[in-house]
Amino acid sequence: MYRIIATIQDELGVMPKHGYLYPLLHCMEEEKLIARLIVSAIGRAKVVFCLTPAGKEKLEKAFISYNFSMQKTSRFLKTRVNSLGRLPKSLKGRFKVVDTLR
Repeated sequence: MYRIIATIQDELGVMPKHGYLYPLLHCMEEEKLIARLIVSAIGRAKVVFCLTPAGKEKLEKAFISYNFSMQKTSRFLKTRVNSLGRLPKSLKGRFKVVDTLR
């Protein structure tokens, strides 16, 4: 559990609470997206969560959807910048326009 929290904190910059993660992991187990494994480690048992094939498929679909959304957003912002010659004041400092559609 601590490695999950540390990874989320390192990757996303947020500190999730245990009270949030346990129900989420339980729900993911019920949906067969992850599997719980008990691993023996020097005198004590350790719980390890692994992605199932269904979990990997769902994660890949979510990643593809996220990338598609980011490309659409980037295209929209690039179009706005090109048509205005600059980023609108309401969006200034909130987005970085990156050309990912070559």
